[in-house]
Amino acid sequence: MRLAWAFLSHKLALLLFAGASFVSAQSPTPIFDGKTLKGWDGDPAYCEWRNGAIVGETKPGAMPNQNTFLIWRDGAPADFELDVEYRLTGGNSGIQYRSVELPEIHWAMKGYQADIDAEQKYTGQIYEERGRGFLAMRGQAARVETGA
Repeated sequence: MRLAWAFLSHKLALLLFAGASFVSAQSPTPIFDGKTLKGWDGDPAYCEWRNGAIVGETKPGAMPNQNTFLIWRDGAPADFELDVEYRLTGGNSGIQYRSVELPEIHWAMKGYQADIDAEQKYTGQIYEERGRGFLAMRGQAARVETGA
């Protein structure tokens, strides 16, 4: 299972700040060093390190053919809390978690996504990328049975 930051096929600029970390019972484990993309893998046409942040951006005339993801490859966490700060300018994005890569499509994921959008219409919802779609709207509780 992997963690990935989504760069969707919509205009957006997204920043993931250096404070991003997994929080376990022991202590926070940083997943971004604030200086490089060490441990991350994604299409350099849409993501880069800039001024202490991970920046993902799609531009008019240079949109990806499908959603593309910046994938954290420096481990596979078990139970975790993810603590991030982000800024989004237009469009929508999200954070994939407990997701799997699609080997036939480079930088593509299938799985759960915590939605983020500039209009605050979808932020906080749980979406299943390349799966069942919306699983829980903001403020709604949902239970997904094992194997479902």
